[in-house]
Amino acid sequence: MSRPAAATAVALLLTLGGCASPSPVLYDNAHRRSVDDAQAEQDVAECREIAAEAVKHDRSGEVVRRAGEDAVVGGATGAAVGAVVRGHSVGRGAAAGAAGGAVRSVTRALFRNNQPDAVEAAWTNRCLAERGYEVIGWR
Repeated sequence: MSRPAAATAVALLLTLGGCASPSPVLYDNAHRRSVDDAQAEQDVAECREIAAEAVKHDRSGEVVRRAGEDAVVGGATGAAVGAVVRGHSVGRGAAAGAAGGAVRSVTRALFRNNQPDAVEAAWTNRCLAERGYEVIGWR
């Protein structure tokens, strides 16, 4: 894959990863029917903001740690392949494996980070329940 094509693929993954954030699905109970869509969306946004502030769960450190771990595993695998396959360098194999491992880890984290933290989701659900809504799931 050429460098411009690889850069385009990474940009596409970043864009898609940022768009897929699940939200609570509200049951159509009496309270939900008594408010318009704009009010329900505002209540959801406020509860999510309150939950995020209360939990303050930052996963960026976890992403960096896992990327490092996957780079080490990928590098070891690449070095082993480079040592066994005739005509391949151990160093080049290690570098390729490390790069592949790190990219895999970061890409996986982009999609995983769009999932709400379990405690944050529970906090949001409770906040909405206190306002009269019933959350039946997240989508």
